[in-house]
Amino acid sequence: MRILSFKNFRNPTIVNEIENRLPNFKAAENLTFPKNLSVIFFLQPDSTAIEGWSTLHEEQVKDSVHGKVLTFEGTHYLHHTKSKEIAENFRTFMEEVKQDK
Repeated sequence: MRILSFKNFRNPTIVNEIENRLPNFKAAENLTFPKNLSVIFFLQPDSTAIEGWSTLHEEQVKDSVHGKVLTFEGTHYLHHTKSKEIAENFRTFMEEVKQDK
């Protein structure tokens, strides 16, 4: 994983994302998901990079019929350390969505 991460870190897409993160974040700030779109976020709750990280995500899903924010202690790359928990919670979430349809 480390070799792949270092290899891919400076590819053109990642560089573009980094260079444009602030204008892209600002452009998306007032966008919302459609109410009937199922949305689940898995995040680390104490991000120091962006103030109110968890609150921002809660706001994004508050009007969604099936919106959920789940937090896990860990680093930004939760999928590296919490993959089992993410998979289990995703399956549960999808079952809840199916039952409501």
